[in-house]
Amino acid sequence: MTTTHNTPDSVTLRLRLPSGRIEITTWDKPHTDVDVQPLRDDDAARRYAADVRHELRRRGSGHELVLEARGNRGLFSFRDTPLSFTIRAPHGAHIDADTASADIAARGRFGGVEIQTASGDVIAETIDGDATVRSANGVVELGDVSGPAKVNAVAGDVRIGSVGGDAAISLVSGDLELGPADANVTVKTVAGDVDLASVQRGSVRAQSVSGDITIRVARGASVWMDIGSLSGETVSELDSIDEPSQSGDVAVEIKASSTSGDVRLARAAERTPL
Repeated sequence: MTTTHNTPDSVTLRLRLPSGRIEITTWDKPHTDVDVQPLRDDDAARRYAADVRHELRRRGSGHELVLEARGNRGLFSFRDTPLSFTIRAPHGAHIDADTASADIAARGRFGGVEIQTASGDVIAETIDGDATVRSANGVVELGDVSGPAKVNAVAGDVRIGSVGGDAAISLVSGDLELGPADANVTVKTVAGDVDLASVQRGSVRAQSVSGDITIRVARGASVWMDIGSLSGETVSELDSIDEPSQSGDVAVEIKASSTSGDVRLARAAERTPL
């Protein structure tokens, strides 16, 4: 069942969908299409799919589209009857999603994302704004984020292509892979490894209990560092040209520590021209 909503201006997708699969793509059309299908082939599941609430309302100069699975029916609930949501929205759409166990795959260009999930994977491609993700159990993959990025994850790896604003990442047992970062980076992890591919400027604060920390600094950037590990190795591959200049200008300030993991500093690989 496909429903079309007229959204010629900016649109925020407010999704309150407990379980299932959510696939969002962006396009250059002035409307948003929503297709809801049951993932179980029986009458009760089809009724659940038909009962999803759609509400389009004005929000400032744009629109807000609310999709909500509306609670229990009979012996089963929406949590017991997962649904498939296929959404096509204009480029620049914002995502505001809250789910218990749905996987979210958002492909295209988005104005910003705020996603909270208990046990689902999260994928979001290009984000022209802020990104906030809270996940208890699932992989988080973000593409290029032009603004700040904040991710809190318990059990799942986190991979981010690049961040233009401040990045704040907190993990328990997952690994972090972060591409080029153009502002401050703060990372706290318990058992996961941390790999920062290219820190451009600002401050880096990285703390781990048992995970390894690898921080690569962009070439040509001066560095001030304070690194250490209680029982792991500490290695810096930065040479003498990485010391601050006589003027005292420092491009990157690094504080990194681990209890039992290794800490390594190195130069970032040179980018290959396109």
